[in-house]
Amino acid sequence: MDRVLFYHVRPIVHFLKLKRWLLTWHFLRESENWRGNQRPLIPHIRFRVRAESETNLNQLRNWLTTVIDGLQHAGMIADHYWGNHGNPAQDYQGESANFDEGGTRLPQGWDAVQRLLQAGSEIKLIFLRSVFRQSPLAPRFILPDILHFFANQCNRGHDWTMSGQFMIIEM
Repeated sequence: MDRVLFYHVRPIVHFLKLKRWLLTWHFLRESENWRGNQRPLIPHIRFRVRAESETNLNQLRNWLTTVIDGLQHAGMIADHYWGNHGNPAQDYQGESANFDEGGTRLPQGWDAVQRLLQAGSEIKLIFLRSVFRQSPLAPRFILPDILHFFANQCNRGHDWTMSGQFMIIEM
């Protein structure tokens, strides 16, 4: 799957960003619910996009279908389809109902989670640049450090056992 992500999804995302068709995007690695079937488990990538507008969504969908059809015909990928949580011919509606969208807390849940998923996807694509020897990574651009920073933000890091909490403001 890393080859598909690096050689196909990465340039697709780059193009879609240049066209300004995307509001958010991310991918997930899944194995359940391929074409609506729970079994057998089939590893696949769910590439999710949220477009700037309905017009952009239609343009994006048409362009992406053409590109992905070409990849399938060239034998680069085995199969693809538009769907929702693995169910074909359904539009993905997002997860706002499950992440407090419309609640009173700011930022709203699904919007923040989408940005987190997009950041995770972008980080993975950066890791893949090193895997496929396109460019070296900075010394601290490693998963344990990135996870440490996130855990730190959530007050779940390994070094949060001291009695006092201090905040440093850097300018």
